[in-house]
Amino acid sequence: MIRYFVFAACLLASVSTFAVEGFPTDTKKFNHYIGFQVNELLKQIINLNNSNTAVDNPYIVTYSINMLKNNWGLHAGFGFNYNKKIDTESQINRETRVNDLSWRVGIIKRFKISNRFEVGTALDFIASRNIDKTVTVTVTANGSQKDSTVTTVTSKATGIGGGPQVSLAFHITDHLLVGTEASLYFFSEKQKKNILNVNTTIDVFNNNDKTITTSNLNTGTDTDDFTINLPVAIFLIVKF
Repeated sequence: MIRYFVFAACLLASVSTFAVEGFPTDTKKFNHYIGFQVNELLKQIINLNNSNTAVDNPYIVTYSINMLKNNWGLHAGFGFNYNKKIDTESQINRETRVNDLSWRVGIIKRFKISNRFEVGTALDFIASRNIDKTVTVTVTANGSQKDSTVTTVTSKATGIGGGPQVSLAFHITDHLLVGTEASLYFFSEKQKKNILNVNTTIDVFNNNDKTITTSNLNTGTDTDDFTINLPVAIFLIVKF
């Protein structure tokens, strides 16, 4: 997937270069920045497969639009992760699905501190939603009885917050940059967990009579914390 991001970045850089060179510069009022997180790509290129550095920045794609007049603008970030895992054993089948969504919006002010470096300071609103669902099916036989138990564990977490962010970008060319960012976010999250058990007992020697029992358990927790995200995420940024 990373190679598609890089291809898109190069394509946007080519298009933006043509656009800037093909039209008068006095008609341009905004700078646009599109960034792609490329840590995994760099690990492959420079052989850092054994690196244990954790990247805690969930925003895979970022976008910013800034006015040329005063360098104020708006920016946003988006990240999504979907994972499906199926474990099959002799008497237990387990399927897990995870949907993880993170996004942010905010205002940003950019400063060019040299011909090659840009600094950005921002104030962000952030939000996230995570759904983790695991279904486990267990079947056992005991004489004339056949028992099956379906356990569904559903965890949901939603959170909102915000705080300041600082970014630093280096110009490889006029339209292609590499950058990183650090942030201090306050985050408030609500977590809910539901455990549903459905047990079915079938008497195969007595007209397949069924006995069904269920149990349902709900729990919840609320957490508030300040999180410092260190500048370990690396972004390839197209500017046009």
